[in-house]
Amino acid sequence: MRREEHYSKEWACSIEKCNEGFNYATTNGFEDNLVMIAFLVAKDIPNNRKAVYANNNWIFGTRYDFLVNPPNNDWQQCRRRLDTILKGEGDETSDTLPEGVMSLDAFIEARPKWKEEGSYIFHKDHQIKVMQRCQKSGLCYIHAPEIVQHNLVALTDPECGVIDMVKMIRASFGRDDLCKHIFSDEGGDSINMLTSILEPDSLLTSFGNWDENLKKYGVGLLSHFAVYPDFYYKDDLSYDGKPEGEEIGRHAMALIGARVEGNETWMLLQNWWKKKQFVEVTTTYLNRCLATCFFVRTKQEKIPEKWPVTKHLYAENDNLDKQENLQGEY
Repeated sequence: MRREEHYSKEWACSIEKCNEGFNYATTNGFEDNLVMIAFLVAKDIPNNRKAVYANNNWIFGTRYDFLVNPPNNDWQQCRRRLDTILKGEGDETSDTLPEGVMSLDAFIEARPKWKEEGSYIFHKDHQIKVMQRCQKSGLCYIHAPEIVQHNLVALTDPECGVIDMVKMIRASFGRDDLCKHIFSDEGGDSINMLTSILEPDSLLTSFGNWDENLKKYGVGLLSHFAVYPDFYYKDDLSYDGKPEGEEIGRHAMALIGARVEGNETWMLLQNWWKKKQFVEVTTTYLNRCLATCFFVRTKQEKIPEKWPVTKHLYAENDNLDKQENLQGEY
């Protein structure tokens, strides 16, 4: 297979666009970063001129220049996000949980009320393996829908796997979404993302009691959750009452369990932060965080064939050694 044919398939671009990209990179002195520049050109990423302040000086150049030779930490992060997209192998995966990543069983041991009669956990009730993900850039709006989809399909096909996020971004993101991700580490809307990856014409609902819908429809998408400092900075696993501080961002998670304690309903959420993979929150806390929850009414028998799939039990979208970014959802 010729080079352009290979990348045309990898990037979901025409062979003509790939040719344009490689020709541009070659004729403009980017031979040492040939594939990266070819990808940017093929995806119509504009090469805007920029002024960057670094090392007590203003540096002038273009986006492509600063991606090739990052002048400061911000551009280093841009380059690393782009490098992640271009990794041929896709997501970082494992069949076991890496050190420091909490399992569902470990969470239940720490919060034993989830063992009590009347508590409902989707995975325990349906004997479904727990697929976990780790978010290390602003992509919660993709992590959450992918896990929701995986769990719904797993009711029919327990070995269905989950969409490979890196390969999906590389092939399906257009210019605007790529620019937001690469240059701003910015996310999107999890509800739109969920709708786009489900089987065609699938129907969603946000009406009814969440605990009843969880048992009726399966795992739900918790969307537009307002994150406050108590949730983001503390290592607590339980949240009730009024959030502390000022809102610092929005987030998307998956609703996987429910239990009643006294007059309060506690919800079990699956999250994408290494140190906080599972949390329990009361409906009071959720209401004050303005969260919504959507459930898929249409049975999901498979992940549509156009999406690349990985079947490992753990996946993360990149290898960035930094605090999980919160700028994940609108």
